[in-house]
Formats: sequence, structure tokens, C-alpha cells
Amino acid sequence: MGTNGWPVTATGPLSNVEQLHQAFSTVSQALIKHQSLEQIAKELGISFGRLSHLLIYLIGRYGLLAHRVYWAIDPAARNDVSAIHARWPLLGQDPRNIELVLLRLKLPKRRREEILLASVCGHLLNINAYGLLANIEASLALLIRKELSEGFGSEWWRKGVPLKIRQACSNQQDEDPEPAEKWSYWTISHMVSILEDQWSIFSKVLPKSLTVDRKVVFSSLTGLNRLRNRIMHPIKGYVLQQDDFQLIDNVYRMIVYDYLSHRQGGPIPERIELDVG
Repeated sequence: MGTNGWPVTATGPLSNVEQLHQAFSTVSQALIKHQSLEQIAKELGISFGRLSHLLIYLIGRYGLLAHRVYWAIDPAARNDVSAIHARWPLLGQDPRNIELVLLRLKLPKRRREEILLASVCGHLLNINAYGLLANIEASLALLIRKELSEGFGSEWWRKGVPLKIRQACSNQQDEDPEPAEKWSYWTISHMVSILEDQWSIFSKVLPKSLTVDRKVVFSSLTGLNRLRNRIMHPIKGYVLQQDDFQLIDNVYRMIVYDYLSHRQGGPIPERIELDVG
């Protein structure tokens, strides 16, 4: 057990739900503050090896964002993963293969653990980015549809959406073997155009963080659209950078968190207490 009371075994953390929730909150906040992994281990009162197991466990069980862990890892360890892939290109991206290589290289345990952690988190970068982008895109579409519907009523599609976008969505719907509602064919660029075109409506319902400087909002969404197109074409070999995830995090905060907090009249709770008695 760690000095702060975190029960962690040699193979991974074993704890009750409350302790795991607290560990998740502590680690998440520390990563947002860009604390080093050594600082986080010290705060939890556990070794680096046990922290590594805990991080992988939290990523798998609670969806701790792997990219935040990845950028907190020593750059030398991240470079070692790239060097291993360059030396043995047929290993693929499976972290288990990296682990076998590390065992044969007979590296110091501490170094081996950090390289393996970098491999696990690096393997999840594109998956992480895609999941966040999908959440942002879906949330933005629902936001726009809701506000246009409240602003224009039953004629929101005709009055609130520019003609070119309506035509593009109709064409895609006609060609789709499993057609959905027309608004579900919006792209991010479509939604940016709608926001700009109907800013008089959205400026009244969006939080101040989104309306103080709308150019920042539009440029962030436009940048996000470019990043999305890169991720959707993996054969081109684009390598995600830390700045890419900073952009994703910023837009996620603006669209998913700030907007929802504003519309429901208060911050989104970290946990919801259920009365099950």
C-alpha cells in the first residue's frame, strides 16, 4: 500500500470505488496542470512502476485521456518507442510486442516501465483524438440544431440553414443507402458557416467564453476541421502533435463543457450522487 493509502499490487491497483475515483480525480487534475509523472507518484505516495500500472488501469477503466499521460512522459522514453519501431518495423503497434523487446534488451526496470507506458499511450493517441473529435462534432451539431429550433420553430431548417448547405445535405441523404435526418450530414465547416450566418441567435445563448471573441471560436473550429481531415486519412502518415491535442482540449472545453454548464445554469458535476435507498 502506498504511503497515502492507495492499495496497489505489483500487477495493478486493487482498491474500492471511492479510492479509484479519488485517484482518477487527483491524476486528471495533476496532468491538466502539466505535473510530471514523478510529482504525481510522490503525491500519491507510490513508486513510478506502480503509478504506471495505475495510469494504464485508469485509462482502461475510467477513460483517463491517454494523450495527457503521453505528453507527461519523458521525451527520451517516447523517442525510444520510435527507435524500437524503426529497428523492428514488423512489431506493429501492439504494446505487448514492445514489452517482449524491452525484456530482451535488459534495460533498467524504471526505464523499461516508462518506455512501455509511452508505447501504450502512444498506441492510443489516434483513437483518443478520434473519440474526442467525434464527441465534439456530435455535440456541436446538437447544439446548433437545438438553438435553431428554438429560434425559428418548425421552420428552423429552411430559415436557419444556408441554401448551399441544405442542398449539400439533401444530396448526401439521397446517395446514402441508410439515410438519416438531413442535419446529420453537417460537416464541421458547415456548422461554422451556420454559426457565422446566425450569430445573432447563438450570441444570445452561448456562454461569454464563446462570445467574447468569436474569431477565436471560428478559427479554432476551422483548425479542428483541418485536423479531423488529417486523422481521417491515416495512410498519409500524419503524426499527431501536442499542439493538436491542445486544440482538441480547448474546443472540447468550449463546446462540450462551457456550453452545457451555461445552459443548465451551473457547472457539470464530476459525479452524480444517486439515492438508491
